[in-house]
Amino acid sequence: MALNIGPNTKLIPIFRPQSISELKSIISERNTNNKQWHCDLCEIVPALKEINRNIFMYCHSLSHINIPDCVEEIDDFAFMYCSNLASINIGKGLKDIGVAVFRQCSGLIGITIAEGNPVFDSRDKCDAIIETKNNTLILGCCSTKIPNTVTKIGGATFCNCIDLESINIPDSVTEIDYFAFSGCINLKSFITPKNVVKIGTSIFVGCHNLASIIVANDNPVYDSRNNCNAIIETQTNKLIAGCASTIIPEGVSAIWIEAFEGCTNLKSIAIPNSVTEISMGAFKGCSLLSNIEIPSGVTSIGPRAFEGCTSLTSIVIPEGVTTIEKSAFEGCTSLTNVVIPESVTIINESAFEGCTNLTNISIPPSVTHIRNRAFQNCSSLTRVVIPQNVIMGLAFAGCNNLNEVILPEFVKIIDKDEFRDCKTIIVPTKKASHYRKRLSTSSHSKIKELEP
Repeated sequence: MALNIGPNTKLIPIFRPQSISELKSIISERNTNNKQWHCDLCEIVPALKEINRNIFMYCHSLSHINIPDCVEEIDDFAFMYCSNLASINIGKGLKDIGVAVFRQCSGLIGITIAEGNPVFDSRDKCDAIIETKNNTLILGCCSTKIPNTVTKIGGATFCNCIDLESINIPDSVTEIDYFAFSGCINLKSFITPKNVVKIGTSIFVGCHNLASIIVANDNPVYDSRNNCNAIIETQTNKLIAGCASTIIPEGVSAIWIEAFEGCTNLKSIAIPNSVTEISMGAFKGCSLLSNIEIPSGVTSIGPRAFEGCTSLTSIVIPEGVTTIEKSAFEGCTSLTNVVIPESVTIINESAFEGCTNLTNISIPPSVTHIRNRAFQNCSSLTRVVIPQNVIMGLAFAGCNNLNEVILPEFVKIIDKDEFRDCKTIIVPTKKASHYRKRLSTSSHSKIKELEP
C-alpha cells in the first residue's frame, strides 16, 4: 500500500517515550520549540502508573494524547492549559482523575474511554468522561452529547469550552454543579430541564454571550417566571443565574452569589424593590455596567459584589447597609461619586481600592472601622475627613494626590504610615504632639494644627 504525501501535507511527530525520564525530556523540548505533536504513552513505558501533577501544563503544541492501560492515576492539573489538545484516548486501567486535569483545554473535541474501564466510561460515543458508578459527567467538550443515563453534571465540567453554543441536557439530570459552564463564551442559550433540583453557584460565570435562559415549566424547584431569562429558586426567590437579557422580576429577594459575574455585555439592569440582598460577586466583572440603582430595601451588599465594574460612575449605598464588604467596589475605575449612609459602621478591606477616578468621599461619623487598603490607590482622591474614635488599618496608601486629611480629636488605632502619601495632615488644636507619637517621622512635617 502506497502512502501519497502532497506538497501541503503536514507531518505531525508521534512520540512514544521508552522511559519516564525520556517522557520528561520530550515534554521539555516540545514546550521550547512549540511545534505540534502527538504523544502516545504506550505500554513501552511499563513503569508509568501515574501521570504527575502539572507535567503537561502549558503544552500548547500538544494536540493528541493516548493514555495506555497501565496508567492508573492522572494527578491534578496534569494537562491544564493545553489549549490545542483536540483528542484524548484513555485506557481501561485508569482509576482516579485529579482536580482540573484538563481545565482550559479549550480546543478539545474528542474524548474516549476504553471499554472495560471499571470506573469511567464514554458511553454512547458521547465524547465525555462519565463516572460509571454514580452517572456523573465530569468532563465534557463542545462535541459532547449528554446520554440520557447521566444524573449529574459535575463542577466545571464544561469550563472554558469556548466553541460550545448550546447543550441539550436530558431529563435524567437532577444536579448541575458549580462552575459547570463557566467560561463558555459562545454559549447563547440554556434550558434547565424539569428534573434538575440542585444547581451550584457560578454556573454561567464569564458566559457573556448568553442571551436566553429557560427553566422547564414543570420544574418543582426553579423557574424563569415572566420570561425573565434567569434561573430563580422558587421557594426562596433567589435569582441564582442571569445574563445580559435578564429582567429581574418583582418578588425576587436576593441576587445570589456570582449570578451575573463576567457578564460583560450587561450595560444596565433594574433591581426591583423586593430585593434585600446583593450577594458576593453578584455583578463582578460586568465591565460595561454603567448605571445601577440599589433599592432602599437592600441591607446587604456582599464581598466583591461590584468588583471590576469599570464603567460604573456613581453609586448610592442605601440606608440600612451596615458594612461595606471586602472589595465590594474594588477596581471600579470610572467611579467618581459614592454616597455612604450613616448606617454604615465598617468599611472593609479593599472596599474601594483602585477606584482611580474617585475624587472625594464623605465618611459618616457612624463609621468605627476603616480597614486595610479600603481606599488604596484612589489616586484622584484629594480630601478626606476622618470620623472620631475610628480604628484604621493602612487604608489610604497610594492616594498620591491626597492634598488634605482632617483628623478628629481622637482615633483608637491608626497605622503609622497611614497618610505617608498625603501633603497636609490637619489636626485639632493642641493635638499635633498626640499624632506625632502615632504617625511615622516622615509625616511629622505635614502635620498642621487648626487655629484656635
